[in-house]
Order: sequence, then C-alpha cells, then structure tokens
Amino acid sequence: MSSGREQSISRRVFTSAVFSAATLGLAGCLKGDGTQVSIYNSRPNPVTIHIEVFHIDSEPKQQVFTDDPTISPSKTQEYESLFEESGTKRIIVETEDGQQAQYEWGATPDSQSGYLSVRIEENAIEFSLSIG
Repeated sequence: MSSGREQSISRRVFTSAVFSAATLGLAGCLKGDGTQVSIYNSRPNPVTIHIEVFHIDSEPKQQVFTDDPTISPSKTQEYESLFEESGTKRIIVETEDGQQAQYEWGATPDSQSGYLSVRIEENAIEFSLSIG
C-alpha cells in the first residue's frame, strides 16, 4: 500500500510532465511561422503593388520589409516571417495606378495573434485584422 505522500509526489511529477509536454508542443505553434500579412486582389485585372512595413516603436523608425509583387485577379499574396519583433507596425500599400493607403497595428511575430489582411479594391485599399 502506498502512502499519501507517494501519491502526491507521483501526481505532481505527472502533472509537471504533462504541462512540460504541452508547453513544448505549443512552442512549435507560436514560432512565427504563419502568415503575418495577406494581400488579396479583388480587381478584375492583375495589379502590381509596392508594399513597405515599418517598425515604428523605435526611433528612428525601421523599415522591416519591402516588396513589389504583381497579384493576379482573385489571388492572394501571403507573407510569412516579415518581422521577428513585436510592436507597432505601419504598412504602406500603393498600387501602380497611384492608389495608396496605410495602416498601423500592434503586431506580434506569431500567427496565434492573427494577421493583417489587405484587400485591393477597384477604388480603395481595405485593411482588417484576421484571427489566425
């Protein structure tokens, strides 16, 4: 027959092991390997855009990403691992025909906090936060 102290230690060891395994399992999910920015072209023709992302919590502001993709109609350009540092980001999106918009959001490098969704419309550029 085992004493209450032995059962307590065994339960504590078991709980600790389960918690450690769960923590290690979640660590892979929180690495920042998911989408951080997704840009959708809802126009009927391909659109070339210029995108810049800045980290604006620091002085001077730091550009962390820039690209000039051409996105086909009804297609999405997704970006992963644009930045590794959490903080306020500013994204500037400009189309080849001169339409421009910007947006600021409190971003984290992991996809668990969601991602920024950008939609290129005929007469507007729309931003929204999406849950991962």
